[in-house]
Amino acid sequence: RVVIADQGGAARGGATVTGSWSGLVSGSSSGTTGSDGSVTLSSPKTKKNGTFTFTVTNVALSGHTYDPAANLVTTRSITK
Repeated sequence: RVVIADQGGAARGGATVTGSWSGLVSGSSSGTTGSDGSVTLSSPKTKKNGTFTFTVTNVALSGHTYDPAANLVTTRSITK
C-alpha cells in the first residue's frame, strides 16, 4: 500500500503512482490513489521465498510536481 500526501500531510486522491519491483520478482506496477490518498499495488506472483522490493519511481497529479527527495519512504522491502 502506498499513501500519497501533500507537504501539509493532506491525502491526495487521483494521483497515479508508478514503481518498480526488484529482488525476488521484477517488473512494474501503477495505480491511482483513492480519496484517502492510498493505492494498493501487487507484485508479480512467485512461489519462491526471499526478499522483494518496491520502489516508487513517479507520482503524477495534475497541478503538482513530484519531488522524490520529499518522500518519507520511497522504497520498501518484504521478505517471505
